[in-house]
Amino acid sequence: MSQTNKNYTSTSNSDKKSLANYRINSLLQAAADCASALLSDEDFERGINRALAILGKSAGVDRLALSEHFSDCINEIGYVVVQYEWLSYNATSQLHHPELSRISYDGLEDCYHAVNLGKHWGGLLKTMPEPFRSGQEKLGVKATYAIPIMVEGQYWGIIGLDFCQTARQLCDAQIAVLKTAATCIGSAIQRERNRKAKEQAAIEKAAQLAESNQVLSLRDRWLEATANAANQLLEIADLDEGMNAALKMLGEGLDCDRVGVMQNFEGDTAESAGFVRLIYEWDSPYASSQILHPKLHQVSTEGVEHWVVRLKAGDWIGGFLSELNQPFRDAMAQLNVKSTYAVPVFVNDIYWGTLGIDYCREPKRLTPAEIAVFKIAASCIGSAIYRPQIQQEKERAELAILNERNRMAREIHDTLAQAFTGISLQLEAARNILSTQPEAAQERLLRARNLAQEGLSGARRSVRALRPEALESGSLSTALHQLIDKMVSGTDIKTEILIGGEPQFLNPEVEVDLFRITQEAIANTLQHAQASEIFLQLIHENDTVHLQIKDNGKGFNPQLLLGEGFGLIGMRERCDRLKGNLVINSAIGQGTEIIVTVANNE
Repeated sequence: MSQTNKNYTSTSNSDKKSLANYRINSLLQAAADCASALLSDEDFERGINRALAILGKSAGVDRLALSEHFSDCINEIGYVVVQYEWLSYNATSQLHHPELSRISYDGLEDCYHAVNLGKHWGGLLKTMPEPFRSGQEKLGVKATYAIPIMVEGQYWGIIGLDFCQTARQLCDAQIAVLKTAATCIGSAIQRERNRKAKEQAAIEKAAQLAESNQVLSLRDRWLEATANAANQLLEIADLDEGMNAALKMLGEGLDCDRVGVMQNFEGDTAESAGFVRLIYEWDSPYASSQILHPKLHQVSTEGVEHWVVRLKAGDWIGGFLSELNQPFRDAMAQLNVKSTYAVPVFVNDIYWGTLGIDYCREPKRLTPAEIAVFKIAASCIGSAIYRPQIQQEKERAELAILNERNRMAREIHDTLAQAFTGISLQLEAARNILSTQPEAAQERLLRARNLAQEGLSGARRSVRALRPEALESGSLSTALHQLIDKMVSGTDIKTEILIGGEPQFLNPEVEVDLFRITQEAIANTLQHAQASEIFLQLIHENDTVHLQIKDNGKGFNPQLLLGEGFGLIGMRERCDRLKGNLVINSAIGQGTEIIVTVANNE
C-alpha cells in the first residue's frame, strides 16, 4: 500500500515537472511568435495587440496589459497608464475602467524602484499594499506581476500579468522568458518611435518648405508690386499722376484695401501734439475713402507720440486694430479697418511722413519679408517726392549763377571794358602826336594811366563782391564761428573752435580760400562722416597760418579718393593757389583730419 502511494507520488511530481517544462517551452515559443508578430506587421497597433494575445494565452493569464510610465510634477515618481490590453473571456477590462486604467505609484515605491532598475515585481494580491490592492480586487485579481519594458536603456513601462481565476505564482524561468518578450516589445516601441520621429520630421520639413515657399511667393508678389509702382513713379513726370498710379499698382498687387501716403506735421510747440495729413490715397471697392472723410483725412498724433519716435528711427508700426492704441483705434474703426501698417518715408534722409496700408475685409499679419519690401516701396516714394525739390533747387541754383554772371558782365562792362576802351583811345591819340606834340602826348599817357588805375580799382571792387558775406563784416575767426554755428544748427554734433596765436591782418585771398576750405570740409563731415564731434583750430604764427578741421566720424581711405570726390580737388586747388600745404589724415573708423598751412603774403 505504501509502495503504491510512493509510486503515485513520484508520478505526480513527474507530471508537475513535465507541466512546468511545457509551460516554459510554450512561453519560449510565444516569445518567439510575439517577436515575429512585432517584426512582420507594418501596423504597430495591430502587431502589439497580436503579440499581447499570443503572450497572454501562452502564459495562461486572464489579463495582460501594456502600461506606459509618465512623470508627475506633483508625485515625483509618477504613474503608469494602460495603453494596450488582452483579456480572457471571463476577465474585466482595466483599459476601459474609468478609474483603474491609471495606476499611481503611491504605496508602490518598491515596485517603481525595482522596475526602474529592470527587475520584475509582483506576487499574490493579498501581499500587496494599499490602495493598490483594493483597486485590483475590483478587477477580480488574485495575483499580479509587473515585467519592466526598457527603451534605449531607459524605463518605459511594464507588461502587467493578472491572474483572476486562481492565485498562481510565476517561477524564475517564466519571468526570464517574459523579460525576453518585454525586450522584444521595447525594441518594437523604439522602432515605432523612430518611425514616427522620421515621419514627424518629414512633416515638419514639408511644412517649413511650404511656409518658405509661401513666404517667397508673397515676397515675390510684393517685390513685383513695388517694382511696378517704382516704374510708374519714374515714367510719369507729373508727381500727382505718378503717385496715384503707383499706389494703385501697390494696392492691387498686395491685395489690400487702402494704400495712403501721409505727411507728418510737427506741433507748433514742444508741448502741442502734431498730426499727419493724407496726401495721396488708393482704395479698393471694400474700403471707404479716408482722404474725403471730413475728420479723418487728418489724424492727430496725440497719444501715439512714441509711434512717431519709432518711425523717425526707421522702424514700422501697426498690427491688428485691436492691438493698437486709443484714440487711433477708434478713428480707424470708423473706416472699418481690421489691420493697418505704416512705414516711414524719408525725403533727403529727413523723416517726411508714412506709407500705410489697411486691410478692411479681414485682418492680416504682415511677415518680416513683407515689411522689408514695404519699406523699399516707401523709399521709392520718398525719392519721387524729393525729385521735384531737387529740380527746384537746381533751377534756383542755375538762376543764381545766371544772375551772378549777368552782374559780373555788367561790372566788367561798366568798369574794365570802359576803362580799356578809354585807355586804347588815349594811347592811339598819344601815338599820333608823339613826334609833333610831345607835351600833349605825355598828357594823353597820363590820362591812360589814370584810366588803368580806375579800372584796377573797379576790378578789385568786383572781386570783393565775390567774398563770403561773413568775411565782409568781421575777421576770419569770426566768420568761421558763424559758419560752423550755421552749418551744424539743428544737429546733435558737438563743436569746438580754438583760435591761437597773435591775430594778424590776412590777405583777402587767404581769408576767402581758408573759409571755403573749411566750408567744404564741414559739409563733407555732415554729409558723409556720421560724426558726433567736430574740432576746428586756427593758429596765427608769424607770417604763417595753420588751419585744422578734425572729426570723429567713420573716416575713409584717402588713397581711394585721390583726385576725385568729397570736394578734395577744390581744397587742393585752393591750397595750391596760395602756395600752401594740404594734408589729409583719415582711416576707416578713425575719423578725418585736414591740415592746411599757408603763408600770409600781404
